[in-house]
Amino acid sequence: MPHRPAVFQIDAIESYFHGVTQGQHWNGFACPLFSLEEAQRLMALNNHTDFCGQIVYDAAQDAFLFHEFGVESEERPDVFKAVLIDGEKFYPIGAFSWCWQDVSNDSNAQFSAELVRELSEMKRLGMNVPDKAFSMATNEEAVAEHAAMSVSDAADLIVQLAAL
Repeated sequence: MPHRPAVFQIDAIESYFHGVTQGQHWNGFACPLFSLEEAQRLMALNNHTDFCGQIVYDAAQDAFLFHEFGVESEERPDVFKAVLIDGEKFYPIGAFSWCWQDVSNDSNAQFSAELVRELSEMKRLGMNVPDKAFSMATNEEAVAEHAAMSVSDAADLIVQLAAL
């Protein structure tokens, strides 16, 4: 099934999540697929809130496990195993069970996607791009604050702010 880049949001966490979609929906909600890095960022942000249980990565299964009531509970976790699409590995965290929104057409979400691409390119070229810069480039409030700037200027400023 073909896929395209997409930006997602979920009410529990004020962040944009960058992944891909195959256009699938569950009860009207998007079914995202995330790279390992983005899935790990989602895990960290989720586990830092009191709103939603805990996510852990299980390397033996190559899957992210969602424990709604915490890892200590006796409940059986939701398992989101890696899937291969065109030779790339993605994780469908929350697909077909969480209330994800595909916000790819939102101007701030598009700006966030452009910022992440710009920061990734800067990092690929050997520039020092702190992880905090990527966090800022996906934070709804920070993106809105910089949306009037060019992508290059905003990326440069975010790198400077992240280094402080």
